[in-house]
Amino acid sequence: MYMKKLILAFVLMLPVVVQGASIQDIEAGWTTKVITHVPSGSLGAMLQRFNETWPTTSVDEACRAIKTGYSNEDPEVGRIAVNDSKNGYIKVFDEAAGTDNQYMSACVWNRSNKHRLLAVVIGQPVVPDKEVICFYDYDPQKHILTPEPAILSGWKPRFKDSFVSYWPPRYGKELLIVEQRGYDELCRHHFKWNGMRPVFDFTDPETGSKVQTSFPGGLDDDGRGSEEAEPYGVPVKYDGDEYVRVFTAEQFLNALKSNAMILVAKNTEINLTPLLNDASHFRTRFKQWRPEGSTEVGDMEALISEEVFDGRQLTICNHKRMLIRGEGNSRIVVEPRYAFCLNFQNCEQIEIRNLTIGHTEGGYCQGGVIGVQGGWRVSLQNCDLYGCGTYGLELNDARDFSMYRSVIHDCTYGIMTLNNVEFAKFEQCDFFRNREYSLIECRGSNVTFYECRFYDNNPSSVLFEFDREFSLAGCIICHPKEMLGTIHLADQSGAKNWFDPNPLNPDLPQRSIGPDQK
Repeated sequence: MYMKKLILAFVLMLPVVVQGASIQDIEAGWTTKVITHVPSGSLGAMLQRFNETWPTTSVDEACRAIKTGYSNEDPEVGRIAVNDSKNGYIKVFDEAAGTDNQYMSACVWNRSNKHRLLAVVIGQPVVPDKEVICFYDYDPQKHILTPEPAILSGWKPRFKDSFVSYWPPRYGKELLIVEQRGYDELCRHHFKWNGMRPVFDFTDPETGSKVQTSFPGGLDDDGRGSEEAEPYGVPVKYDGDEYVRVFTAEQFLNALKSNAMILVAKNTEINLTPLLNDASHFRTRFKQWRPEGSTEVGDMEALISEEVFDGRQLTICNHKRMLIRGEGNSRIVVEPRYAFCLNFQNCEQIEIRNLTIGHTEGGYCQGGVIGVQGGWRVSLQNCDLYGCGTYGLELNDARDFSMYRSVIHDCTYGIMTLNNVEFAKFEQCDFFRNREYSLIECRGSNVTFYECRFYDNNPSSVLFEFDREFSLAGCIICHPKEMLGTIHLADQSGAKNWFDPNPLNPDLPQRSIGPDQK
């Protein structure tokens, strides 16, 4: 099956001689040409005639994908082709290909007069970025596509010099138009289907504006305060710095940007799962809906709702210099047992402080609390990572990781697993009530534990499984001697360590580490 997919990907990517129409040509001329001899109202038939009239490489790829039944949502195999033509939708793109690749999307609506409405979006990421959307009415009696340029008449972008992108629906019937400037999403315009065409409904506004609601009394009548109803959070001064205070998953997601300082509000629990399960929130270049393992976006900053075995997880890609902090008794949780609560991919200089993070139910096989894939200088301070993720931490191919005055407990597997991590330091951390397998498993990694405590973990599990020397200084290790694992690889030349074979040492005092719960 995989080989078949590769062959189809190769065929799809073969160069085809197409007398191409530029985006500028299409924008200037699509309203002037009626397309005749359209054999049927299927997406494939209409796109084929569109491509014969306005030939482009991306629509040609889409036509070949529909004809062959090819569909690929794995960027490692080749160009992405989201082929859902049976439901009237297709999209072809390659986010990792820079400025060299044209992209397209198209969908079909059934109109109440028994006609169909076709929307075709074509774009190319060159300077200046540009997209064009073309609307056609399909008449099944005359077999023609008639341009309908008035579909969006009366609507104008809100921001000067913004990049406007069009998102025909794969699910549901709502057309979405997004305004962006660089990596920043400025606003989203929602158009609902009225039986004949998309009509403007409302705008998710820029930071600081109010959200239109269906409640006659305005924001407060829906049971939320005005701060909770702000879609982008509330700017506040806290501890001498400027933060965005967030109360909801939507606010949290919208606040996740490079250079952001995010404050999870006091006495607030943010459950990310309902939002991650809603595809309508992941329809832009920088907020994407992807299958499992399909998170390659090149160097582009992106937030991905990534499919896992029993749900979806948030993967944060290529963010830099970002602080996520709890104001007090602040929590972030997810429901799928096989998902990371937060998964960072190729991120730099990320700080997480004063937060409790975990799962609502235990899982096995995969899905930890915090995942770090690539990148450098991720730091956790005064945090509580609890099960039931398989591991509290899973770090791969990262460098300069640190964890201070934090706890990892009640994980269904072990404490952490590290692979090819160039320097990881744990200082004044407690690790307890973790359950199975090797509790700390490290391969190809340089690790230091300073003034940490290991206790009340499964006494039948190996505590340390390292393949190279690691540093252990000033630590308390309450674990059976015969289950210490590779303790002989520990450099103990620093502050003296204290060992007790009883995991449940009654004399071990509590200490004030972890997040502020007040």
